[in-house]
Amino acid sequence: MGAAGHTTHTWNGYLRFCAVAGLFAALLAVGCSATTPGSGAKSAGDAQTASDASIAVDAQSPAEEIARTGGTAVQADADRAASDVAQADAAAPSDGSADQSAADHAAPAADAPQDDAANGAAADLSATDAAAEVVSQDAQFADTSADAPGAVGAGTPDSAAADSAGDAAADTAGGSADAAAADAGGPVLPPGAPSDTNLIVTAVGVVEGLGGTVSVMLDDNGQYSGPQTGNPSEQTAPTALASKSGNLPVTFYLHAEPGAWQVLVWVQNATGYLVAGGMTCADGAPAPVLVKAGAVTQVSVDVAAVFGPGGVSKLCGTSAKTYDAPLTQVDVVFTPPTKDGAAHFMQGLVDGTRLWVAGSQDGYVSFDFPSDPTKSQPMANWSVIGGQMCNRMVKNYDTLYCSSRNGYLHVAKLSPNGSVGALDKVWLSYNGNLGSEGMAVVDGHVYIAAHRKGIWRVDTSLGSKIVEVAPPAGADIWDLRPLDATHLAVSSSLGLHVLNLSAVGTPASPWGAFAPTPGVAGHLHVDGTRVWVGDLSGFLHLYELAALDQPQLVGSTAVASSVYGVWAQGDHAYAAAGHYLVAVDAPAAASGPLLVRAASHSPKFALDVDPLNSTTLLASEFQAVRRLHIAPDKGQDGPVLLTQQAVYAAPAALNSKILGSLRVYNAGQVAASVVKVEVEEAPGSGAQLKTGPWLVPPGKLTTIPIAMTKVKKGVVDHKITLYVDPPLAAPLTVPLVETSWLHAGDPLPQLSYNDVQGKEWNINATLAGKVGVVVIAAHSCPVGFMALATAARHLKPWIDSGQLAVVGINPWDTGAAPEVSILELPFPVLHSPLTTKDGHDWSDVLDVTLGQPIPYGPPMPIVYVVGKNGKIAMAQWGYAPLLLAKVIEEELAKP
Repeated sequence: MGAAGHTTHTWNGYLRFCAVAGLFAALLAVGCSATTPGSGAKSAGDAQTASDASIAVDAQSPAEEIARTGGTAVQADADRAASDVAQADAAAPSDGSADQSAADHAAPAADAPQDDAANGAAADLSATDAAAEVVSQDAQFADTSADAPGAVGAGTPDSAAADSAGDAAADTAGGSADAAAADAGGPVLPPGAPSDTNLIVTAVGVVEGLGGTVSVMLDDNGQYSGPQTGNPSEQTAPTALASKSGNLPVTFYLHAEPGAWQVLVWVQNATGYLVAGGMTCADGAPAPVLVKAGAVTQVSVDVAAVFGPGGVSKLCGTSAKTYDAPLTQVDVVFTPPTKDGAAHFMQGLVDGTRLWVAGSQDGYVSFDFPSDPTKSQPMANWSVIGGQMCNRMVKNYDTLYCSSRNGYLHVAKLSPNGSVGALDKVWLSYNGNLGSEGMAVVDGHVYIAAHRKGIWRVDTSLGSKIVEVAPPAGADIWDLRPLDATHLAVSSSLGLHVLNLSAVGTPASPWGAFAPTPGVAGHLHVDGTRVWVGDLSGFLHLYELAALDQPQLVGSTAVASSVYGVWAQGDHAYAAAGHYLVAVDAPAAASGPLLVRAASHSPKFALDVDPLNSTTLLASEFQAVRRLHIAPDKGQDGPVLLTQQAVYAAPAALNSKILGSLRVYNAGQVAASVVKVEVEEAPGSGAQLKTGPWLVPPGKLTTIPIAMTKVKKGVVDHKITLYVDPPLAAPLTVPLVETSWLHAGDPLPQLSYNDVQGKEWNINATLAGKVGVVVIAAHSCPVGFMALATAARHLKPWIDSGQLAVVGINPWDTGAAPEVSILELPFPVLHSPLTTKDGHDWSDVLDVTLGQPIPYGPPMPIVYVVGKNGKIAMAQWGYAPLLLAKVIEEELAKP
């Protein structure tokens, strides 16, 4: 397999495999030096086994998350390619069936609004993005050709070393199979496998939302195992020995002539486009397996996305289980739909090998983990128990408590095996209940953050009346954690507080020390005397509370997006910040800025992070759970670039310009220079180059103008690639999407809606002559709720100064929704309108008037900045405080 003499066969025949994705250069190194299949092998049947533990299924998202993309699926990791995006809306339905035509799933025109059902698959298609991230981080791809970005140098492995590795692998594989067969008294086959099976191939990995086909072929010295058709240089898929539809893992039962065979697996989506591939490897090099007469050889092929620099060519260069980065994604699991929609994960809690997640729609959601952290399928025994609404969780011995912004607790009694034995919903109707958030258990009491009511205390038996602790003046309480047996750390809209529990119920004030924060102190983690504060306004703070009466700020850092959850151990912390999971270190000195070391793109919007063990994190995301390997001492000071999720531009005519702006934030410690930008219109169309440099200093946000001539008719999804000095682990890529939704330069439509009192507001008149911000967010959407709370604190200084006019639009709720009364906002929130069919399943605002092409995760908030001239300056989904502030300041500076 590794012999240099095989390279010619590889180019002439195996090129067809590579060319399916237009990766002519990216797949020509080690991966495409795999020799092309030989004759003599055939499929032994179409039986398929799937791990009982597997729940990585392609699930249609609920209405709250359905993407109305107009043909887009946004990818934002540094290794994703536009080829991934261009096919997103063509994905097959969630049942994995491939019998529908590609036309049934073709991308709708960008300017043709589609109904939710038609776009349901689009929200799931970010799966390939997730796989691309696995490749980029686990395999550590690097672009080896500065002159030809996106291509990989055709470095062929040393022939002797490769041959040696291949022979060793073949002997090992064949010998193991023979030994197993001998021990069993001859070949032993699974039930249903054809009797002539002598080669079992299982394709494993994470290729989310496949909905297409998985194919396998064998390679023997440059000849395909199936018949060759057409010109070998044609850019068509190779002939498969066997193919199956469905999601990974997929198992093939084959009959092969005895000999050494390179096993190749590739994955195509519903339109036939290559999205992933893999091969058998040994010692970091492609290697055949030895099939012997009278034995059954079993082989597992790791499949990963091919869109990072190097693609399949690097799969054998670095094992997916070799970790040497601060954050390395291992795998990701997406839950199927449930009777209430989907889990909508908000906060996680690890108990042994089980992860419990607060599911906003579905109560308690749990996963079990195997003891072996290298297993490719980590989550098993998925279960949903309870119902709406579950928000934040705490465990006390054998009981789980989950709070709700609807004003009740879910109480789950665990049986000895860890499953739920009994479940109760306990209403906390007390003194004008306003809903509950974070919780802590101390000395037989459950302390509950009750927003503007302060803190409730009830017995863990829930048998006593509620004791209310009034909040400090003006504070909206969000979270609390024990500091010791008599003190709690409490976060609020004002900052970090210390609560003296021994003073609760006495005439003395229980509130002690206070440290203000610049934004809403949302969620806490206590590690000894250190308190990490996740700020919803886009910061992470570290305080030292060795002296409880004197909190000391150790350091802070901005991370571009709201911080929803944080976990830390020693000097190392990990923050769930929506589109990113960020690795942060405490400063080396007693105080100073926190050091951001790395950022891992979150495919489904990270809202919490918890440790499974000392080397493994679990990220609870809005629609998924990710498992990541952590290496706290890895990484070095350098640039950490965070970008918006996509650049949106107006639809362009052929040969006209597509124009947009990309904003890049440097959360790292070293200045970065974007030396060049490439914009690729479609896979294989060639990139259009623009040279810089654009300097991105630490802690700063830089705007890079984007321009591309449209030369390919019908393509609306494109790819921007940034090349940076000092170089990143891989080039940074961001989608560029032509969309007929509102974008920068459009006038804000004429809008008039009523507030909860029934008063009609003309939004255009309210914003006239001022810089305006319009926030579309429902109180009942868990992420939308946090966005409204963030906007109240973040935008208030501009509002108070009279420089900024802000209007919220709630597209789902009536004034009777419990969450509506919780927040006190310095701007009106209007409903659109109260008398229409607006609700969780449909909204005129989100589906007709003010929507955006949201690829995944929560559809709210959507944020518009409107200039003094009434034209939109920014249209973005997600509340990104730094980006929003940058655009507001730019607009305020204009005459």
